[in-house]
Amino acid sequence: PYILAGALLGALKILNNIGMKEITEHNLRLKRIIVDTVLEAGLSLVGYSDNMKLWSPIVTIKTGLSFDEEKIIWRKLSESGISVSHRGSLGVYGIRVSPHLYNTKDDVEVFLEEFLTLIKKITK
Repeated sequence: PYILAGALLGALKILNNIGMKEITEHNLRLKRIIVDTVLEAGLSLVGYSDNMKLWSPIVTIKTGLSFDEEKIIWRKLSESGISVSHRGSLGVYGIRVSPHLYNTKDDVEVFLEEFLTLIKKITK
């Protein structure tokens, strides 16, 4: 238990040194890139609001594909080392992306390029 407490203390120090406001702003900047690119591509988002005050870093992208086709996209992204999840319930489903402190703009751009390429391949 003492090792875990030490690890938690170290993690909290890192977060406090960076600052929660800065972390939140970073995460939302990355989400903005995802949102803008996805909407430009003609896709939609689950639970989207233009009001950024209501945002969390999490975004679920509706591709317009079937649940099984999205599962293929999720699997291929995972095989490429891109960590997203495939979520769905009661006929509402999508690819869930959650950028955080350890992600960069380059990470988001790599995800978007691969994601949109996979959608194009499936819809051909």
